[in-house]
Amino acid sequence: MDSAPPITVQQDRERIMPKDSRLTPPDSHPWMVYISTLFASILAMLIGYNQAIISGAMLLLVDKFQVDTLWQQLIATSNTAGCAFALLLAGYPVQRFGRKKMILASNMLACIGAIISAAAPTKEVVLVGRFVSGIGGGGISLVVPMYISECAPADIRGRLGSFTQCLLTVGIVLSSIIAGAFSGIGESGWRWMFACPCVIDVVHFVGFLFLPESPRWYMDRGREKETEDVLKQLRNNPDEIAKELEDMKRTVAEGRRLKFDKGQGSSVIARVIKTPPVRRALILAMALASITQITGVSPIIFYSGTILKRAGFSDELAIWMTSIPSAIMAASAFTATVLVERLGRKHLFLGAQIGQLIALIVLGLGFFLSASHSPVVSDDIQRTINNATTTPICDFRTCDQCIESSQCGFCYDVLSRASCVPVSVNGSATTGRCSSASSFNSSDFTLVTQACPSDYKWFPVIGSSLYLAVFGGGCGVIFVVIAEVFPLWARGTCSSIATSTLWTSQIVVSVTFLSLAEAITAYGAFWLYAGVALLSAIYIFIFMPETRGVRLEDVDQLFMTHDEKNVLRKTEEDTELNKNAPADTMP
Repeated sequence: MDSAPPITVQQDRERIMPKDSRLTPPDSHPWMVYISTLFASILAMLIGYNQAIISGAMLLLVDKFQVDTLWQQLIATSNTAGCAFALLLAGYPVQRFGRKKMILASNMLACIGAIISAAAPTKEVVLVGRFVSGIGGGGISLVVPMYISECAPADIRGRLGSFTQCLLTVGIVLSSIIAGAFSGIGESGWRWMFACPCVIDVVHFVGFLFLPESPRWYMDRGREKETEDVLKQLRNNPDEIAKELEDMKRTVAEGRRLKFDKGQGSSVIARVIKTPPVRRALILAMALASITQITGVSPIIFYSGTILKRAGFSDELAIWMTSIPSAIMAASAFTATVLVERLGRKHLFLGAQIGQLIALIVLGLGFFLSASHSPVVSDDIQRTINNATTTPICDFRTCDQCIESSQCGFCYDVLSRASCVPVSVNGSATTGRCSSASSFNSSDFTLVTQACPSDYKWFPVIGSSLYLAVFGGGCGVIFVVIAEVFPLWARGTCSSIATSTLWTSQIVVSVTFLSLAEAITAYGAFWLYAGVALLSAIYIFIFMPETRGVRLEDVDQLFMTHDEKNVLRKTEEDTELNKNAPADTMP
């Protein structure tokens, strides 16, 4: 037989696109589908809340426990570290005990961690509590999307799956509102910020007890009767139930056959490494997962309060201002649920990188202008202060230089008459006009230690709002992509690896941001992230395939070379010929 002619790109797309779309109308699905999705997705809201609440709480923790830069970074990233750690442990229990029990256990861990953080007597205990709640969050990030995809009908699976990302951003907005509300009640406000999620945890735990287990987990455990009972709660059409049951049986049988297939290795990882299309898909998923973090989203969310304070806003106003970019991100995430099937995953992701590039340039420009036009000290006043101290430690020329030192603060009544004065560990001036011991009325003067007066303080608000808007509208598709690009036999393992890459990248970026900003300035850090966003856009444009409209079982063909596709087509043709050939006559 002659070799098959090469497949053109258009022929390839037509071959793997579904040829009909006879799907059940969304309004005919049982209410249990939507209730199950809603209750499961509520926990995604807690992931967003628990990770973002540190932005407002950190401003109060710094004063309460005298937290230095290193501890700020450790506390901010401990929740994410717990998420990454959980993914190392969650694979076995989610298969052994089921999706529902795993979700409930993750809920309990998140609540326990919140209680530990809220009652913490030291910064070390705060870190432990954040880590424990992160373990719960990691379990949630793995199991909730899995539970929704296994319960949802095919025609609305994408919409219901993206709802998880929407509620995650709602959690970030909620954290901004809660932080602002409790920032004005004194130094104990941070305790209430950490404790609030427990209310939602309790409501979710009670409600989820009455919801069904994943039908596919039941089938994987050989419990066909329970599988059928759950499907009857989640589907209306008996024909769909029968067909889905048959598909589940076939899929489970195929998975068990591959599990004991020693031809390509005894483990899933070994088979992934030896299967080029799956290996390429895993590399792409890991790269895209990293891209969502290495362009700086974690610092903008976690340290948004600190960023705005450095830009010139007061503590309380900075906390409230964080709700503006967070609300914009949540709105854009809901918009993305509509656009993901119209524009496609690749266009949304690529557009997000371009938008983030512009936003990061604006953010860096704001800090650059603030530093370039920083108020200067008055020579005669500064000379008097230097003469009054044995060893002048605050002999700086500008406000920006002055507050860079933890031992100095910028004191002024009007900006034309300003000085850089020594401050104590609690932030009060020890000498100069802002000192309570001076002959001046210190209440007539302003002392700043973390932010200088600036006419450019709105640049960070605009930049962070634009950044989170395009991030929420585009980068949220990473969870959709991770769920699509792997074949069924490798989906669980590869998805765990890709998701773990996302959390690990977030840890690295978060734990290095403040040190990076101190080393190359804040505007230098944001411009560095802008350069990474540019390289990321180029990578996405070249290497990321479009999965919109492609059957889930055929997505792996997008990662095949031309020769591999031709071999696959020839194999399919030979199989079809053998199936249609008359059976051999028995002697």
